Amino acid sequence: MTDKETASQLTRALLKRQISFDKFVEEFPEDENDKDIFDLFDLIEHEPGKTGIFGVSVSRHKNHMDFVYDLIYKLDPVPDLIGGAKTLFYTDIDSRHEKTDKTKHFIGGQQVNDISCLAICEYDNESGYYLFGCDSDWSTITDTFHDKIEDAKEQAESEYKNTIETWRQK
Repeated sequence: MTDKETASQLTRALLKRQISFDKFVEEFPEDENDKDIFDLFDLIEHEPGKTGIFGVSVSRHKNHMDFVYDLIYKLDPVPDLIGGAKTLFYTDIDSRHEKTDKTKHFIGGQQVNDISCLAICEYDNESGYYLFGCDSDWSTITDTFHDKIEDAKEQAESEYKNTIETWRQK
């Protein structure tokens, strides 16, 4: 794994609360010559709080996090194809989202709880769109089929609150 991929993966894990800030700092690549890696660390280290005495407005915090995700995806881009389908929209599932438990997915009788990312994709030979639930490497775990992109986004929002605000177009 390259330093860029490592920086991206560690940041994603931190934002998903899968690792501590201390582990993040300990394992983060120390390449001061790579401006993107340096800037990503700086943005995380100086993430402003949301509201309160020392916090910033929700919209300003969202802008800060948009810069963070711009760098994450620049350092380790989302694949053009996921599950063999063209990637149209994508989002990580992290602290910006809230799992609603309105939908439960099962594989082999076991409930799936470890979705890290969502992607809306289309196959060349089909007329609809798939909402894929993916692991952190963008491998598909779950899928639902939808006639329209908007329907896929609504399904995602019903499963993970606030995804409507975090979709990125490929």
